[in-house]
Amino acid sequence: MRAALLRRFPPRDLLTLSLLAAAVLCLVNGLGTTVRGAAASAFLPTGLLAGLWGLPGGVLLVGETMEDGIRRTIRGQIGVEVAPTALLTRIKHAYTHFRITLFAWRCQHTAGVPQPLQCAEVRWVLPDALPGLAFPATDARILQALKAAASA
Repeated sequence: MRAALLRRFPPRDLLTLSLLAAAVLCLVNGLGTTVRGAAASAFLPTGLLAGLWGLPGGVLLVGETMEDGIRRTIRGQIGVEVAPTALLTRIKHAYTHFRITLFAWRCQHTAGVPQPLQCAEVRWVLPDALPGLAFPATDARILQALKAAASA
C-alpha cells in the first residue's frame, strides 16, 4: 500500500493523506434478519501489507465529500453499493515518509454481492470472528472503536 500511495502521491516534506474505510456494513439476509458484520478484504500478496486483512477503503480525492469517497472506493474495491450512515472514528497514523488521517465510517449495504475487485479475497465477517484475522495497526484501532461503540 505504501509504495502505491507514494507513486500516486509523491512525498513532499511529510505528506498527509486523507484515507477512508468502511468499518461496518449491515446486510439483510434472505430471512429478513439484519446481520451486522464487516467486509474484510485480503491485501494483494505483494507489498507492505501482504498477508493481512483490511477494511475496504481508499484515498479521498480533492473536492470529494467523504460520503462520495466511501461509495466510490467500496464500489471499486469490492463491488457493492453502500450508504455511509455515521463517522465512527478518526485515526492519525505516521509511516516513515508520510502521515495519514483515516476516517472510519459505519455503512449500510444497499446493493451488490461482495467480490474481490482490488484485493485478493473478500469475506463477510461477523464481529466475533474479527479477532481471528490479522489486521494492520490502523484497522485494529478501528475495530477497537467499533467494539467500544457497540458496548456503549
